[in-house]
Amino acid sequence: MNKKKLITYIITGLAGAFILTGCGRINISEVKEQLGQVDALIESDPDMTDEELEKILENSFQDILAEYGLYDESSEVAETSEEESSTVAETEEDSNETFLSLDDIPDYSGKSYYVVNDNRPYFDKNAQLRSDESYSELDDLGRCGMAFAKVSRDTMPERGEKRGEIGMIKPTGWHTVKYDCVDGNYLYNRCHLIGWQLGAENANEKNLVTGTRYMNLQMLEYENMVANYIYEGGEYVLYRVTPVYLKDELLCRGLLLEGLSDDETVSFNVFFYNVQPGIAIDYSTGENYYDGVFLDKTGDGVIYNE
Repeated sequence: MNKKKLITYIITGLAGAFILTGCGRINISEVKEQLGQVDALIESDPDMTDEELEKILENSFQDILAEYGLYDESSEVAETSEEESSTVAETEEDSNETFLSLDDIPDYSGKSYYVVNDNRPYFDKNAQLRSDESYSELDDLGRCGMAFAKVSRDTMPERGEKRGEIGMIKPTGWHTVKYDCVDGNYLYNRCHLIGWQLGAENANEKNLVTGTRYMNLQMLEYENMVANYIYEGGEYVLYRVTPVYLKDELLCRGLLLEGLSDDETVSFNVFFYNVQPGIAIDYSTGENYYDGVFLDKTGDGVIYNE
């Protein structure tokens, strides 16, 4: 932009600002003196860039406005800081939204998971990048909440590392019970929200929920997908898992898994049903009984005999 033309634009804008604010005590001589100093700076440096000129003009006119009480730098800084804080707060609030209701999920009909939101994560990628790993505090009923990890080599266990003991953790709705129709017999597992192979968390009560053997094994497909992406050279995968409860029930109805890799070639948003074929479950307490209804007879975690 032509420098003289730029000055003309700004002078015109300044005059308009004075008129709009009703300022009737402007000393024209002082304004002209200030503009003269700006012009001298421009003439002394003919190679000055437009960006440098704009900065000089901005500072100069802020001085003029401040002289007449029309500019308060401290209030501008405070306002900017308030806006930034508001943006961060809104982003943090948004990052904790799942936008999922059980009303949006059809009843289990034989498939272990249901794809939601066109398989696109609900979370904001830029907001989630601020944290490497986080686990929600237990609620008033002792239930786990949302867990998040920026899965990378740094969060994953070392090759050959053994998982630690987790048997001392009793998540809400826990019962130790066996059935012949369950692979491994035990109906319930202590299910990691952020799988051990991804987060290397052991007896973290904020990361363990009561889940069926069926759900725990079915989720492995997605956990393995994330792990393999990292092992094959990927930088990171944003990974969030949210237990979904109905009112005050102690057992979650399922887990919402969301994932997004740095290059976005890995992207998913799926709800896994916390069910076990052949078994009826009371989600209020975790109590259960054999009902012989096998909507899935061949899935991992199921032993079906005619």
